Amino acid sequence: KRLIMKARFKLAAAAGTDIFIGLAASDATVTVGTTDYIGFFLNTVTAADGILQYGVCKNGSAAIQGSKTAASATQDGETDGSTGVTMANDTFIEVGIEVQPAGGSNLKAKIFVNGAYIATLNAIKDSSGNFQDFPDDVNLTPTIAFAADAVGAHTIEIDHFLVVCDRQ
Repeated sequence: KRLIMKARFKLAAAAGTDIFIGLAASDATVTVGTTDYIGFFLNTVTAADGILQYGVCKNGSAAIQGSKTAASATQDGETDGSTGVTMANDTFIEVGIEVQPAGGSNLKAKIFVNGAYIATLNAIKDSSGNFQDFPDDVNLTPTIAFAADAVGAHTIEIDHFLVVCDRQ
């Protein structure tokens, strides 16, 4: 099935702010490393402050390898990519992910920022028929998580958050 997730948001102050926006397993600590997700994040522990990252992770394992603009090791052992976009204070940004079949029973996830294509992450099933690095064994829910690491005006404004999935 095809799935599309888009969101448009802005931060009052990007530096010192941790966010996750995407699809994730229920987890109270999503801003510091949930084990199952597909989405975008700022995390001052794992990335340069203010640089928007993206990633896909299953059970805290290595994330899907694909054509990425850059890669950086993060906690939980996953490898996520940098969008190369620095979040500007009080400026809207639109992020998007399109997950679609990629021939056979494989999947690919296309990553977009401000309408521009950034990367494709490819998921291939193993001999048991399971994805080793794409979250397919838990329910993912639309998730927005926000935490301020520093003092000052840290707010998030959500213009829209859209998740659409083909019917079975």
